[in-house]
Amino acid sequence: KLPMLPQMLWELEAAFQNRAMGAIEIADLIEKDLSLTATLLKVSNSAFFRGNAEFITVRDAVVRVGLNETRRLTRAMLLVDALSHDGGSMDYDEYWRHGLLVGVAASFLQEYAFPDSPLLPDEAYLAGLLHDIGQLVLDQYFEPENDRVTKYVQDHGGARHDAERIELGVDHGVIGAELLELWGLPDKVIEPVRWHHAVQEAPEEWRHPAALIAAANAICHERESRLIGVDDEPDPFPGLNDARSRELRKELDREERLLRIITAV
Repeated sequence: KLPMLPQMLWELEAAFQNRAMGAIEIADLIEKDLSLTATLLKVSNSAFFRGNAEFITVRDAVVRVGLNETRRLTRAMLLVDALSHDGGSMDYDEYWRHGLLVGVAASFLQEYAFPDSPLLPDEAYLAGLLHDIGQLVLDQYFEPENDRVTKYVQDHGGARHDAERIELGVDHGVIGAELLELWGLPDKVIEPVRWHHAVQEAPEEWRHPAALIAAANAICHERESRLIGVDDEPDPFPGLNDARSRELRKELDREERLLRIITAV
């Protein structure tokens, strides 16, 4: 019963990695999925992208938005649609908002703060996006175990991933990594997810990538605390100077605005 990624996601990922594929070919592929086409057109025609122009076709939208942004948009739409349902106790809007922001932060950190990491920026983005997928698995498919973890946190406090280790013997990073293996994702995405709450326990090969995802996760949690007034004067992010920290905050704010559009259509 575990979720599987939609075939369209694999087809699009292969197309985006094929340098011979341009906007026309990508648009033709997107148009095979009516739901994805409708959502992409709605998002592309929003004021966020449109400006003074009008989009008529998916090809127009892909050209105007750009291939990189189209890849992120379609990936997010397909994942949100495939992996969210009415059961469970999670706030799925919040879950995906956090994951998508961590993906943006991880990609940014890969470029400017973790140059020695073996991850490409797009791999860092995907690992960040899926870093908490184990929480979704617990919520949707292992209700009794998930309830035990929740009760432990309510009774004793502390971090949820620590409660998972106490109650289940593993945290959601390990659980998520097992699912990503079933999906056939590369190790450079799987292993940072597995170890992002246990960086110092990670094999040497994966310690740096795991630290990258942990840092992106911490940055987004810090940002969430700031937005609710816990921290009104944020310091520069670790590994980034003042200018880069401001740039990353602008990137996250932009992604937040985009997510409001995606979840509204």
